[in-house]
Amino acid sequence: MIYNTDLHIHTHYSDGAFSPERIIKLAKESKLQAISITDHDTIDGILKTQAHKMAKKEKIELINGVEIQGLGSEILGYFFDENNNSLLSLLEKQKKQRTKYVLKKIEGLNDLNVDISADEVLEKSKPANYLLTTYVAEIMIKKGYVKSIQEAFDKYLTKIPVRLEESPLRLKKIIGAVKDANGLCILPHPWYLKPDFKYEIETFLIKLKKYGLDGIEVIGYIPDELKTFEDTDFIETIKIIANKYDLLLSGGSDFHGEKIHPNNILGKYNIPYNYVRRMKERLI
Repeated sequence: MIYNTDLHIHTHYSDGAFSPERIIKLAKESKLQAISITDHDTIDGILKTQAHKMAKKEKIELINGVEIQGLGSEILGYFFDENNNSLLSLLEKQKKQRTKYVLKKIEGLNDLNVDISADEVLEKSKPANYLLTTYVAEIMIKKGYVKSIQEAFDKYLTKIPVRLEESPLRLKKIIGAVKDANGLCILPHPWYLKPDFKYEIETFLIKLKKYGLDGIEVIGYIPDELKTFEDTDFIETIKIIANKYDLLLSGGSDFHGEKIHPNNILGKYNIPYNYVRRMKERLI
């Protein structure tokens, strides 16, 4: 079985380091047959670039993708209609919600005497043009407050409580929006789920399947301490549950760029193209 597909990649239209065009070149160098750009809460990397045209030229299949933040987890959407107004509206609201969230984090940092402003974070985020905590962390590194993105989150960002007037979107609504745009929904990186969800992972997946969930990631960078849960191989457990409930398998590098997430290496965490074929069969 040839592992030549990566369905989880981020560009600088959210919190990745590279343009979609650069991603396609890197994918070509990694001999990938198919990829998906799955930026956070935006598909501008698909809509505002020549990514599809360039991918076709390089004979790489570029699958529409997005990673949408929800309550308790994120949801990956694939193969959706990129011009679906309802989905585009939901993503626009998500970007505004993320911006409000990051503004609260910046306020919290200022209270801790960390000198950082929304304007410099926004400038750093271009061409994304909305605020993301990754860019906050990068500026903190540049100013010498921390030495790494992980340190910024561990020492500061995760410890600043944030409450917004609007609650995060429920996964049911996110899945519904992607399905209404004729897409597929995949649960990303389940190894990062909070313990409450991991303890009841089968119940959680049954619930999401009722909402329309199509599958789950089983390949990606997994820290050693997250490979087992309750003395079992967590991914093997997931595969058994997926098979039991007819859930598709997926995965990818969750690539952002080596300076951002050095362990999430493009070309290392691939899935077989056969997984994509099964996705397409599900769409029929």
